[in-house]
Amino acid sequence: MFPRLSLVSVASALLIAAAGAQCDPVWLPGDPIAMLQGSVHSTTVWDPDGAGPALPLLIAAGDRLRAGLSANVGVVAWDGSQWLTLGTPPAGLAWSATVWNGLLVVAFDTANGASTVASWNGSSWSALGTFTGTPGGGVRVLAVHQNELHAGGMFTLANGVPAANVARWNGASWSALGGGQPHEVTAMVSFAGALHVGSYDVAAITGHLEAWNGSAWGNVATCNARIAALAARITSTPLTTFLFAGGAFTQWTGSNGTIAAQRVVRFNPSANTWVALGGNLTGICRALGVRATGLSSYELVAVQDSTNQGLWQWSGSTWVQLGSPTSLGETVAYYGGSWHLGSSQPMQRLQAGTWVTLTMPTTALDLVMAVLGAGNDVVVGGVFGIRQGHPGVWQPIGGLTGNVTCLARLANGDLVAAGWLT
Repeated sequence: MFPRLSLVSVASALLIAAAGAQCDPVWLPGDPIAMLQGSVHSTTVWDPDGAGPALPLLIAAGDRLRAGLSANVGVVAWDGSQWLTLGTPPAGLAWSATVWNGLLVVAFDTANGASTVASWNGSSWSALGTFTGTPGGGVRVLAVHQNELHAGGMFTLANGVPAANVARWNGASWSALGGGQPHEVTAMVSFAGALHVGSYDVAAITGHLEAWNGSAWGNVATCNARIAALAARITSTPLTTFLFAGGAFTQWTGSNGTIAAQRVVRFNPSANTWVALGGNLTGICRALGVRATGLSSYELVAVQDSTNQGLWQWSGSTWVQLGSPTSLGETVAYYGGSWHLGSSQPMQRLQAGTWVTLTMPTTALDLVMAVLGAGNDVVVGGVFGIRQGHPGVWQPIGGLTGNVTCLARLANGDLVAAGWLT
């Protein structure tokens, strides 16, 4: 019978016995498995040294994340081949992450209705402020506008300064943006010289989009449900500059009146009009991602929460699904030439039209119950079935599923698996 090991220890420990020596076998540490557990709520890309030689990192912020042998934390980083911890971040789940002034900035929930915003410079964390005042609230979104950091969510105090649900950090102190927003702030983005803020009135079941021009708020649009995401494509000409909004709405009222809009709309400042982008997104748009593909061209993707879940790309006339991930998505980021989807399951990467998890090839990350050497590789069995490989590269064997509790190899080399198999 093989020893029962936690998943993070499998393939990272060896039973070593000196040949011919009279001593007891001992466990020695090895390499941790590149894996991630927990829920990812926000992703961003951060380059630790800017224009220096270090490669950018994919940042995942969320709830009870665990990478390799680390403890549960709110934020981790993927360097293209393995998950990395970032020092000892503030305790609590993380809702949002962004990059400001070369620093990684993350909003953490610290208690019911309280949040801490902190920055990571590559070697240490620094607290930027605490947000309090609304039970069940806190900072939910972060954005950068005119070189200043902005926080939005549900709060009344930004580090002791009165601020209604949105506040600004200038590098030294937090301040309110006029009278703030009367409802929960759900999305923010910098566009056309103004900070655009989406909020949601639960009682009236109404989403609001307003813009802060530096001295006053102005209404931009309203809709019949929550605005969950805002994104901007900014070029040197208004003809190819766009603001995108996504959420749960089916009706949008803006500069050109009320239009039917199934989850996603686009604003063009040159025409001062809103248009609906397709009508085949049946679920809530949880997140939007836009990236430049040329001087005036772009790629727009939406994370849809429904039976037909996952990432959808705008073709110019309709939404086309990009493969089928294994779980509902909450956030998306473009990193290393691929879209990466964060969710309540491990993060996934769209690779050659197929979604690949950045972890062991299973979503049942509970317990490994059997281990067996296989040349330069190792065979592991557990609640996920059976896999062979090494850290970061694991493959199923023969389609066996179920709970594998014991592994053995016969004299002829055949592999034997036992357990509750399907």
